[in-house]
Amino acid sequence: RLALFAEHIISTPLYERDMAISSQGDELIYTLGDYKQNKRCLVVLNKKNGIWGKPEIMSISGTYQDIEPFYSQHGDRLYFASNRPIYNDATRSDYNIWFSDRIEGVWSEPVALDSVINTKGDEFFPSLSKKGNLFFTATRENGMGREDIFMSELIDDQFQLPKPLPVEINSTLYEFNAY
Repeated sequence: RLALFAEHIISTPLYERDMAISSQGDELIYTLGDYKQNKRCLVVLNKKNGIWGKPEIMSISGTYQDIEPFYSQHGDRLYFASNRPIYNDATRSDYNIWFSDRIEGVWSEPVALDSVINTKGDEFFPSLSKKGNLFFTATRENGMGREDIFMSELIDDQFQLPKPLPVEINSTLYEFNAY
């Protein structure tokens, strides 16, 4: 039998997508958008004493188009895609990958990943392996198609130049949202 997930709490008449659940299972973050996707933000629900609270727009979200959350392995860092201005360039509105650290229970001001990851094109759907390698979706000259999945190896706490995954994964069409 099919049923809506958390009907009237998460599943509403609006547009919900991109859910991330903390490794402890006590926090859930997802993207909430209006019908036309003109406004999208990250929403959080927390469980305290075994009871889920009400969904709230995250303190780091609500101004720009923030989408596609992903927790780091220990849940102390949240990666996401956003079209917020980047590198002090107010003319840019492309999607880039950002992160926020949880410090003493509060999410920090988002920080953009280095320009080796974030180009003037769109970068979407960050996902990290247990080794810390970053997988994401982008359209780049060294890709194979319209949207491909790229991997950036983490070496000495620095993401390296991203490489497209091989032809067994990427094609001339669309590949996206690796997990």
